[in-house]
Amino acid sequence: KSVFLCSKAAIQQMKDSGNGGAVINIGSIVGQNAIPEALGYCASKATVEHMTRVMAVECTKYGVRVNCIAPGYVRTELIDKLVADGKLAFDEIKKRTPQRRMGSIDEISEAVIFVASPAAGFMTGEVINIDGGWTAYGYL
Repeated sequence: KSVFLCSKAAIQQMKDSGNGGAVINIGSIVGQNAIPEALGYCASKATVEHMTRVMAVECTKYGVRVNCIAPGYVRTELIDKLVADGKLAFDEIKKRTPQRRMGSIDEISEAVIFVASPAAGFMTGEVINIDGGWTAYGYL
């Protein structure tokens, strides 16, 4: 619900300004891939992706582009804690990811900066996976 409300408010501001803009929602690769015992999380991320597409189609007439960044596993304090607590297997993630590593916060940030920039001016309604090849690999 929060992604919807924030996007809606941002779009309204951009419409009112008359200058358009770029909304970037943050999803996850689990919006496209089933992860056991994570039904609610997977469903919510799939919703973010489809909401992004609908908003993009509805808002382009106002000069507003709407896209979604869908990160894979990113090395964060939370991930490190899950690994340390034995709730997440770093070796399994590396084995499953063609680039054999997790992403970094900086790599996700760079993608967001690009999508927000004029260089992505013809991009709207897209879900951009930043996942080291996880989604392309398709093998569990």
